[in-house]
Amino acid sequence: MPIYEYRCSDCSRLFEKIIWNSQNVKVRCPYCQGDKVLRVLSAFSKSGGKNTGISMSSSCGPSSSGFS
Repeated sequence: MPIYEYRCSDCSRLFEKIIWNSQNVKVRCPYCQGDKVLRVLSAFSKSGGKNTGISMSSSCGPSSSGFS
């Protein structure tokens, strides 16, 4: 069940919407009820603490895990 982020063209607010079935879904702004919304590229983040076994390199160079 994907969560999409949208920006309303009428009031310029950002909002998220869970889309159960992406075919022919009409999305309206929950703030102004405008129907001119654009899906925007959302940022993502890593979840978990220090000891989850997940590491993300902050550079484009080779990683110390052996994968490149």
